[in-house]
Amino acid sequence: MKYNFDIIIDRSQNLDRKWDQTYIAKNYHLTGDNIINSSIADLDFITPLPIMNAILERAKKGVYSYSYVSDELYQTISDWYLHQHQVIVPVDKIKLVHGTVNALHQLVQCLTDINDYVLVQTPVYGPFGHAIINNKRRLLTNQLQWVDKSYQIDFAMFEAIIQKYRPKLFILCNPHNPGGRVWTREELQKIIVICQQYRVLIISDEVHGDLALPNVKFHSLLSFTMPDNYLIVCNSPNKAFNLGGLKSSYVITHNEMLRTKIDEQYQRGSITSPNVFTIPAYLAAYNNSEVVMWKTTMLSYVAKNYNYVQEKLASISGLKIMQLEASYLVWINYAETNMTSQEVNELLWKHKLIVSKDDDFVEAPPSCFRINIGTSFAMVVKLVNILVTIFTKEERKI
Repeated sequence: MKYNFDIIIDRSQNLDRKWDQTYIAKNYHLTGDNIINSSIADLDFITPLPIMNAILERAKKGVYSYSYVSDELYQTISDWYLHQHQVIVPVDKIKLVHGTVNALHQLVQCLTDINDYVLVQTPVYGPFGHAIINNKRRLLTNQLQWVDKSYQIDFAMFEAIIQKYRPKLFILCNPHNPGGRVWTREELQKIIVICQQYRVLIISDEVHGDLALPNVKFHSLLSFTMPDNYLIVCNSPNKAFNLGGLKSSYVITHNEMLRTKIDEQYQRGSITSPNVFTIPAYLAAYNNSEVVMWKTTMLSYVAKNYNYVQEKLASISGLKIMQLEASYLVWINYAETNMTSQEVNELLWKHKLIVSKDDDFVEAPPSCFRINIGTSFAMVVKLVNILVTIFTKEERKI
């Protein structure tokens, strides 16, 4: 294999939230050796070499002053959508912004008023809710249904909620986090039809869209025809290539009225210059065949990690593992093991395993948690062994 994802990287001295010992002690009250942080959604793999080299070359220039967004960047993003997702995105429909979570806050602020309803499907990534509640909007939720090994949308309830409360926005997680679900074209088309009928603006967070696992097809909402193009897509290369620390992302809309409101919002906040390393990093990520090959190989590696997790945990009675279709985040439900959340949390703490739990998400069941398998196979083995230990009858008697 050209890329070695088995290498275990020491990230404890990088001031990375995921592995920094001081951060872990303050936030999780764990100290000492053998701590495994499987919560934060980033990769334990070295960023592809072309991206690293592009950042290093920019750093060597020795000047880190105000930057601007080049035309080349927008063309590169447009080319990426064409080659990776078979979607035509004109360069003037793209706007570089400062992180996807921040973008959600900005969009909620400029496209809704205080006390307006905003709809999400739950359980969902916690900052979706923060962007609504922190801006004094009213959170509406449509609970996803766990059917077999997958989340399904209750479309009757989805439409009923919209019909009753008339939210201005629906924030879609596509692919879904924490479930790892890639929505089908049929499901997305139903969402579009309902939202169009009641004039609900769709904001589609597609940051996991480049992480569809082998033999799974991701469908961007940009690939659909919509009247008035009443849609905004948020995306970035951060999740695919471990660039979250650059704090950059982009939004795409074909609707000129929406684009004007977004531009005005960023002007009011004087949010202008991107991180000085953003442009070279994006150009290298989206314009290099070696990076595409790295991503393909990495996703195959993650798929093998997931197959191992499934195989080893399948024998535990009552433990349900959601089918992973995109990303490196696995959603697990232990409700049918008859273990309480307090009991599980105590055992996780005892074994120094940090996971993302219900309070990290909007309306997640207390019996669910998320693990990160975007790491070396050796680390996945350690993680799975801890989970096997926690959910065996012998461990419960301790």
